[in-house]
Amino acid sequence: MSIKPILSVVVATHNRANLLPRSLESIISQQMDDTEIIIVDDGSQDNTQEVITTLKRQYPNIRSFQNSVAKGPGAARNLGIRMAQGDFIAIMDDDDFCAPDRFKRQLAVFEDAPDVGLCFGVVEWVDDDNRPLGQFPGLLIRQKFPTDPHEAFLYLLLNSNKIPNVTVMARRELLFQFPYAEDVKIGEDWYMVLNILAMGHKVVGLPIILVYQSRSFQRNGLMQQRDRAIRDQRRVLKRVFNERRLPKALRLHALSKQLTREARMWSGLQGIRLSLWAMCLWPLNGDVYRNLGLFMLRAIQRLKRMAIIDDKDTLYNS
Repeated sequence: MSIKPILSVVVATHNRANLLPRSLESIISQQMDDTEIIIVDDGSQDNTQEVITTLKRQYPNIRSFQNSVAKGPGAARNLGIRMAQGDFIAIMDDDDFCAPDRFKRQLAVFEDAPDVGLCFGVVEWVDDDNRPLGQFPGLLIRQKFPTDPHEAFLYLLLNSNKIPNVTVMARRELLFQFPYAEDVKIGEDWYMVLNILAMGHKVVGLPIILVYQSRSFQRNGLMQQRDRAIRDQRRVLKRVFNERRLPKALRLHALSKQLTREARMWSGLQGIRLSLWAMCLWPLNGDVYRNLGLFMLRAIQRLKRMAIIDDKDTLYNS
């Protein structure tokens, strides 16, 4: 680009050559001349580079960079952020697509409120035919997201990340100062927003759909990898605990809440074990008792089904 862009859109991609063009088209179609698009190919093994070359011939505002080996989403986005020239940086994923007026709406927030550091919005999950499956986060849809940075930090620390990363737009210097975690593949954005909020920067949510996010049954999303999710989210919490020197009571409360979320991913003895561990750490955690009640209900239902089967077998054999 011959002029300095106002907005840089960073798109990290990995082995999604078939989906990347749709994501890019949703950005380009917003017809913002003062926008650059930065694609970071994170060690793709498919024909992603061919697709990027074709797109760059069509659209001169695209710049691209490539990692020779995959380094993960945090490292790929950090590379794009370092290369960005815009005053504001928006994050986009390679398999999602923007609402038509996403960037104008977000830039208007920064124009109206110079003290805002980061702006985000609602995602709508869609299937392969773009039929709606749900929206996230409900907290923002209900317009209940905390406006005070300290309150927002505490809420996200205890309840996991409620800021859809794919909708994030922030001031360039803020993302330079608070990069994504690079040693995890899940929770790298949680770490980033917790640091921003911990330092008192104002975060604003728009209760409108900014991005449509693919939730295909064929999609092998990172959040489907249960063991990695658990390991990475605990690692993020540990880093925040150490770097922010949080009070012991808050650390125990946050870890207890994390364990109850993990318990819901399991069933049977593992779920009960995690719930009891969470209860020992923070007895006032109401989620523990809801989990245990759910596990008990499931056990009763299982016993009832077994009893029905036994009765049928008895009748058949008699």
